[in-house]
Amino acid sequence: MIARSRAQRWLLLLMCLVIPWSYLGLEKLDGRWFLVLNGRPVDVTGQADQAWTRWWRDCGQVQVMHEPAALRLALDAVRRFSPPDSLSGEWVSVQQHKSWVLAQVRFERLHDAVVLMRTSARRAEVVAVWSGFTHPHQPEAWIRRHLIVQAPQAPPALLDCFAFQAKSGQ
Repeated sequence: MIARSRAQRWLLLLMCLVIPWSYLGLEKLDGRWFLVLNGRPVDVTGQADQAWTRWWRDCGQVQVMHEPAALRLALDAVRRFSPPDSLSGEWVSVQQHKSWVLAQVRFERLHDAVVLMRTSARRAEVVAVWSGFTHPHQPEAWIRRHLIVQAPQAPPALLDCFAFQAKSGQ
């Protein structure tokens, strides 16, 4: 009887370890490891990165951009980037840190874009652009990494304070 009880405990322990692994896995996508939960990839490292960034970021010097002339100047720079489809660009969000501007732009026929620009009194220069899908990546962490590679001189506070706004239904 004792041997049977011991065997049942081992079998129960084995089942507790094996059954969850049938629903869990690891998969490498775009050079990063994802936890696969019941067939769906989960960006655990991206979620941890975003949580860390939200906890430690300092958005005190980052401002929402309201000045109409500067907004028009920056939007003109975005619209010139890849016409004719970029001509339909409209702001989703625009943030500024000193002479740097980070904007999310929505188009009629293109994917949303996140555009990093340097501005002066008379012009806006596009420095870095991200456009496309983020799935299954955590959007802010994925976009931030992409922009840092293109523009390592960009102010970290501006990139850390960016919040991607997905289209409704996504």
